[in-house]
Amino acid sequence: MRHHLVLGSSGGWIVTADLQGGLHMANPVTSKQAALPHIAVGTIPFSNDSNNFVLDMGAFERIRFGAHHLARSGVFALGTSTHVGWQMRKWFYRKVVLSASPRPDSYYAAMLILDQNFGAPAFATADDPAWRLATTMVGSTR
Repeated sequence: MRHHLVLGSSGGWIVTADLQGGLHMANPVTSKQAALPHIAVGTIPFSNDSNNFVLDMGAFERIRFGAHHLARSGVFALGTSTHVGWQMRKWFYRKVVLSASPRPDSYYAAMLILDQNFGAPAFATADDPAWRLATTMVGSTR
């Protein structure tokens, strides 16, 4: 657990981020450990490019707020944002909340709260081991 940053805890378990940007669950009492899904697996538009995490900002906003809203408002964030693993835990991850004490071999449910600049949660479970970015319905489509 050396060089891991603690992002949350629940029921005796802690969630940490390592220097490569990986998220892990660990129970310091029982010594059980399990990895959470990689951040680039799921709907968060990350690509892992040779030790770099590249976030497509336009795709992130389209997923988060919907293409219809962005087309009306003209708010498209262009470009990408690139970080190495150790920066992810200070730049992108804010906190991880576990639904209950996980059983890494069979069950977990986790909510990753992204940094306040993104203002979004993402969810992963043992049944769906991928991060699913929560969408926001902004305004009316009528």
